[in-house]
Amino acid sequence: PLPTDTLGRFIYPEPSVPTEPPTTRRPVTVIGPDGQPLPTSESGEVIHPLTGEALSTSSTGEMLGPDGSPLPTDEEGNVILFSGTEQPAQTLPTDESGKIVYPIIGSDGQLLPTDSTGAHVDAYGEPIQTDDAGRPLSADGHPLSTDSLGRFVYPEPSVPTEPPTTRMPIIVVGPDGQLLPTDSSGQHVHPTTGEVLEIKDGEMIGADGSPLPTDEDGRVLLLATDVSGQFIYPVVSSDGVLLPTDNSGRYLNSEGGLIPIDENGRPLDSNGEILPTNPTGQHVLVEVPRPSSPFCFVNAYIDLVLVFDTSDNIKILDYRVMKEAVKQFLSDHFNLKENRVRVGLVKYGDSVEVPIALGDYDHSANLLAMIGDTRRMKGPSHLGQALKDTAGEFLISGITGAPRVVIIFKSGSSQDDVSEPARNLREELDAKVFVVSVGDNDGQDEEIVGSGNEGRILRFNQWRGIESVNIGPIADGVCSAVPSADQVNLQSTWPARKTTVPGPKTSRVCNRIEYPVDVIVVVDSSTFDDEGFEHLKESIGVLVDESFDLSPDVVRVGFIVYTDKVSVPVALGHYEDKIELLQKITDSDKISGVAIALKSLDAARQQFILHGREDASKVIVLITNGNNRGNAALAAQDLRELYGIQIFAIAVNPSAERFGSLARLVGQEHANERLLKINSIDDLSGDKLVFIRQSLCGHITPAAGYIEPTEPSWSTTKRDVNAVASDTPLIGVTPSSLDDTSRRTTRAIKPMPLCKDGYLRPYLVSVVVDVTARSIPEEFHRVLTMISDFLEGRFGLSSERMSLNLVAVDSSDISLKKSGLSIGEFSSFTSQLLQNSNDEVSPKMGRGIDTAVELAKSHEISGVNKIIVIISSDGTSSDDPLPAAEIAQDEYDHKILSISIRKPTSTLLQQISGGSPTRVIHFSDWSGGDELFNSWFSFAICEAIRSTPEPKTTTVATRKPKVKTNGTSVSQEPSNIHVIPVSPTSFSVTWTCCTNNKADYVILYTPDSSVPPSNWQRVPARCRDSFGKVIDNLPTDSDYKVCVVTSASAANNSATVGDDNCDSITLNKESTPPPDYEPWDQDQETSPCQCICSDDGKAVVQSSCNPKVDPLRPVSTLPPATEGECPCSVKAHSGRCPSGYYLHKQMCFDVNECQQQNGGCSHGCVNTPGDFYCACPHGMMRDPVDPKTCINVAGSFDRITELLARYLHANSKNLDSVSSADEKGGRKYKATIKTSDDKELSFEWSSMPAMVRKALRWLI
Repeated sequence: PLPTDTLGRFIYPEPSVPTEPPTTRRPVTVIGPDGQPLPTSESGEVIHPLTGEALSTSSTGEMLGPDGSPLPTDEEGNVILFSGTEQPAQTLPTDESGKIVYPIIGSDGQLLPTDSTGAHVDAYGEPIQTDDAGRPLSADGHPLSTDSLGRFVYPEPSVPTEPPTTRMPIIVVGPDGQLLPTDSSGQHVHPTTGEVLEIKDGEMIGADGSPLPTDEDGRVLLLATDVSGQFIYPVVSSDGVLLPTDNSGRYLNSEGGLIPIDENGRPLDSNGEILPTNPTGQHVLVEVPRPSSPFCFVNAYIDLVLVFDTSDNIKILDYRVMKEAVKQFLSDHFNLKENRVRVGLVKYGDSVEVPIALGDYDHSANLLAMIGDTRRMKGPSHLGQALKDTAGEFLISGITGAPRVVIIFKSGSSQDDVSEPARNLREELDAKVFVVSVGDNDGQDEEIVGSGNEGRILRFNQWRGIESVNIGPIADGVCSAVPSADQVNLQSTWPARKTTVPGPKTSRVCNRIEYPVDVIVVVDSSTFDDEGFEHLKESIGVLVDESFDLSPDVVRVGFIVYTDKVSVPVALGHYEDKIELLQKITDSDKISGVAIALKSLDAARQQFILHGREDASKVIVLITNGNNRGNAALAAQDLRELYGIQIFAIAVNPSAERFGSLARLVGQEHANERLLKINSIDDLSGDKLVFIRQSLCGHITPAAGYIEPTEPSWSTTKRDVNAVASDTPLIGVTPSSLDDTSRRTTRAIKPMPLCKDGYLRPYLVSVVVDVTARSIPEEFHRVLTMISDFLEGRFGLSSERMSLNLVAVDSSDISLKKSGLSIGEFSSFTSQLLQNSNDEVSPKMGRGIDTAVELAKSHEISGVNKIIVIISSDGTSSDDPLPAAEIAQDEYDHKILSISIRKPTSTLLQQISGGSPTRVIHFSDWSGGDELFNSWFSFAICEAIRSTPEPKTTTVATRKPKVKTNGTSVSQEPSNIHVIPVSPTSFSVTWTCCTNNKADYVILYTPDSSVPPSNWQRVPARCRDSFGKVIDNLPTDSDYKVCVVTSASAANNSATVGDDNCDSITLNKESTPPPDYEPWDQDQETSPCQCICSDDGKAVVQSSCNPKVDPLRPVSTLPPATEGECPCSVKAHSGRCPSGYYLHKQMCFDVNECQQQNGGCSHGCVNTPGDFYCACPHGMMRDPVDPKTCINVAGSFDRITELLARYLHANSKNLDSVSSADEKGGRKYKATIKTSDDKELSFEWSSMPAMVRKALRWLI
């Protein structure tokens, strides 16, 4: 037994811990990640396979990993070294959670791949489950078995042979056949709403929560549903274009009928079979082949306007036959698909209507239905007016570059003239006109199609029996008359059809908009009578007040009234507070005319560009019955897509066709929410108004990035004036924010002609502004604002058709001059332009005109219409502007208009404005009258530019242009040739002559311009004849071409004659001279007042084109041609001389009275042969009492009445009667006087100056 200690415990004689390991322990084997034993050093240390360093061991001999922790062992006791990186510090045997990562191999012996955390994953990328110690588990949760090297074995292969069907990626296709976009995480998003599509139980879910259908290839189809919830499968034509749909979304065939479907909504063919699909999964409808026709099929792009006779000429049954024949004719012979033949319809009777604007329909079936629904108008026939409206339809709705075709279906003679409007269609608009006529030949058909085009006429005895094939020859004519139309931009001919499915729309339930919105209410005033318009304005005021938070940082409002003109009573956000806004709406005026929605949309676009906010929603609320001329669908699409403007329409009792047209304005995809229908103006009140308010509030989309404010908005509707404008002048600073070109498109709103003739002209406008203090500042700025608004409304902010110069002038000099301005830059400068408050003297207007001409010369472009606009305080000038104006008009071809802020004190503005009173604009009250100003201003411009004939389009021959030189010699070539009718058999020729020679010109004329000029009729002419040479005894009903050339050119038969030497005229039985025609006296002698005598008695001969004319001398009389025509010296008779001459060597020489104390004249003195006269500068006149004294024109009335009083007093003995009578509380006087030559003079007046009353007291 073992011994015990003192405590009785047994003592074992061996130590408890051995000092050396027993020799029987087997050596440690370390297995690497590849399953092979690691190498050892000479001393037996295990070497790391990557670093080459010896693995560490603990004091107990355990093998340690890089992190100092013991390495694991397998069941056989082998130590396992895990995989690592080349950096030992980053090579860890644990994953991110600290668990040990055990090596796992597949059944094929290959290591399984790992994810980013180092954990092993299976063949499908899914992490392999582990227990708490990190040991891998099988699918049933048990630890995996290991191989002989201690590696865990996963029972599945490392690479799958075939992926499981449940893991196939989902492919989603839209109705347009395109794959749906995905977000950054790979999830599919709705193409319209941008929302992520929901996946439930591995299936894609639609908006209603049901699984979306799939095609044969397993692709998910994102489809719309009808009202019953059934899917609507996309159907395309054989050329891949989506077919049109009805209001429910169902697809229609080419006849306008619904395509049949099965119980699952899949489209069927005529045999009940499901339509085949294309590679994108869309069903394809193979169209029935077009019936064979011996006539042409028009496949090119054209604008086609049909003109229907709906007058009393056609009976109702015949009208129905005609419509059916036309519908079938269109279907058989014209490609009515998008971007091909675009059709419009005009009908006439006692008036003219446009039931279908060009292209204003959804599809061909809709077009044919609209034609079938067109009703008769009855009454007398007015085809001429219908042709004018057809021209207007091309100008309003036509596409630039598109061939134009007109087919007229008439049933008898028209009561108005058809030849002139038909000629305008053919020549001015280049339209090809065809006529299908029933009845007797009245000669009008030939006038309509034009000479040489008789093949474009089809005549029938009656409409009954006429079918498509009978009208077929017209299709042949169209094919041969129009080009292939390759020049048409097909991207801008039709509104883009939405092929994506609208996402689920959730409308807000609200009654008031309290987030940033810029809203413009646009009213078609032609829809309402005067009483209805007043009611409408009240309702709009209530709608605006109750629907919008009118705080300045929330909702801003604009108001536009339109017909074929546009008025902006309230510019967007331009009011002080809500009270002023509502008052401006109430004070707005109704405009008469035919509604053109295109103009109102353009005006709204300009308002958003000028005054819109980037962070606010943009909304247009259009109130109309839909009876608008032209097709505004393209412009509306641009507003929606390019400018982000939401268009709402309130339709007042519209027809079905007009309601469809308004749906295209708001966008077919938005029509259910943004197109509201009311029966009458009375519905804009009460519950109906509440419904409209809730519809606007519920469907206006807030601007992108809008976040609900955490604090309430301002509690006042008072606007911050400083946020809109600054009182600090910023001359020279261009407000780039006004011209946001990033939002502008080259298509946008189609430019509209300024003048009624339809020409799109380029303009260079130089504005000369009187900045003296002679006008009221408020009226000064008001006039400048009206001009800017006019330019912006008609041309936009950066139109290439308008360039501006700006000149500011005071009494001393030019204070500002700017050239080459855009309309936006011009508006910026004029808004900051200030008057010189210390200058009350008239400006140097002549210097201002000279400066305007110089600025125009600095960047003049050939062919531009040059206009100078004078803005004067009161029509006065401190220098003489007439010479400058004459040079501007005669030498540089400027047209001058004038605006007088105050009432003009003289006729000076009229004289410098071409003598036309309509080119001088003045209002006694400038506070209103925007519409009247715009009309007057555009009329003045158009009258001015039409005073110069349009460029001629035919030529006799060509010649090199004349080269201007700096020499003093004047060209002898005639210019400004003009021919006017005098009678049915004569005309008068005028031209500008600059030689004054006796016989230097020849007039050539012919009724046939194809004849060589050498065979034309010739009439020799003198320079004097240039004032009006009459050629008579001519055949009537003929077109004449008239040219004027020099005698030298006429003698040279090989010389050419240019068009600028010619003019054309038509003589017929209706030819009469114009009202302002004055026959020229061919034998008229030189006026003495044009003669200038030198001190030696010689006449100074000047050219009639010499611009250096004494401003005090008349310029409208004929100057002398030779020295002998001026009696500066005459022979003495018996040593005696006439009055005004002095004797010298038997000759009488003119006395220059003006050298002696200025002839006694207060201002100007003009010497004439044998006499002189006193002349006054413009703005003054000779005193009737004292002809040598000049007095102000405005103060001359008292002097005139004084003369009248003297006359009455001097003739008191011949007084027959003086009577007076009450007239509305006043007095009306009348006096009749017999003069000594037995003539009667009658004077009537209702108020009298004191001088006249005194004269009457003398008489009575």
